[in-house]
Amino acid sequence: MKSNYKPVYFLASILFLNLLVRIILAPLLLTIENDLGISRSQASGFFLFISLGYVSTMLISGFISAKLSHRTTILLSIISTGLALLLISRNISLNSMRIALVLLGMSCGLYLPSGIAVITSLVDSKNWGKAIAIHELGPNMSLIAAPLLVEALLRFYPWRVIFLLLGFACLLSGLLFAVLVKEGNFRGEPPNFANLGLILSKPSFWVITILFCLVVGTALGVYSVLPAYLVSDRAMERDSVNLLVGLSRASGIFMVFLSGWLVDRFGVRFTLGTIGLTVGVLTVLLGLTHGIALILVVIMQPMLIAGFFPAAFATLAYIVPARTRNVAVSLMIPLSNFVGGGVVPAAMGRLAEHGSFAVGFMVIGAMLTASILFLFFLNLKE
Repeated sequence: MKSNYKPVYFLASILFLNLLVRIILAPLLLTIENDLGISRSQASGFFLFISLGYVSTMLISGFISAKLSHRTTILLSIISTGLALLLISRNISLNSMRIALVLLGMSCGLYLPSGIAVITSLVDSKNWGKAIAIHELGPNMSLIAAPLLVEALLRFYPWRVIFLLLGFACLLSGLLFAVLVKEGNFRGEPPNFANLGLILSKPSFWVITILFCLVVGTALGVYSVLPAYLVSDRAMERDSVNLLVGLSRASGIFMVFLSGWLVDRFGVRFTLGTIGLTVGVLTVLLGLTHGIALILVVIMQPMLIAGFFPAAFATLAYIVPARTRNVAVSLMIPLSNFVGGGVVPAAMGRLAEHGSFAVGFMVIGAMLTASILFLFFLNLKE
């Protein structure tokens, strides 16, 4: 099989927007909180509404791609995401904001199962680590771009204009995808009792899902509340925080490619164990350190996290048959995003109101560190 990498780069750009529009709330959280006159827990709860929408459509994405093809599903995702962002830019009340965020999550949730299915169909299995690493450039670039973009635009425009501009960017990306990318015109496997039983009966699927939930918690969950934590609990300036958080993600680009190489060279078990253990310890230290030590941890923690996801997706590709990969992704990602991207920041927002912001970092970090023991039950030959 000859590998075709060109569409992978375009899919990476779509994944960039897919995550950017969901995490842009993090650096905007205090601004939106003050503008709408809402509490810290209400603002942090926005991520839970996005996650609810994201989970709902990802769970049924297999039915949609089975009817429309993976290519059409990807196009539907990016276009509907753009429209949801335009709706958010016009909302002024708390309840209407929540509804629009659910719609945004629903639109974004269609992409990833089809994106992974298309990538693994284009590239030979011996190069999956590299191909998925390229794809993972998208979310890593979005983690860098979100705080820097907010800091640049918020000086001149209200926060709603940022959502408006992102909406137009998504619509333009959808148009370019429709014109330039022709790959992916095959249908997905809809969830049914046969393939669900095949996937859910594999202990290795549950091992990688548990790890994924906790790593997403240390990635999206921590990222969602980190700017507010550094400003309110560690007395740092907003512009300094956004610059630090944005630049701290830059090193993750290197780690993505290093992870792809480690997977192909040493295997997924070694890569997942090394990265997961280190990330867990660093996340605990986010809640314990101050000053220069805290800044170093803020820089190092996301760098290591970036290397986890290529290894995790490569592991999933080994565990399940090719025809059910989109189903496996549509099962694993909703749970991990609901827990890590929704419940974790909402819980941290609640802790913040009780003066225990740092406790959340220590708890999620300790849980990830302990979960590395599950890798002993990972069987890649099931």
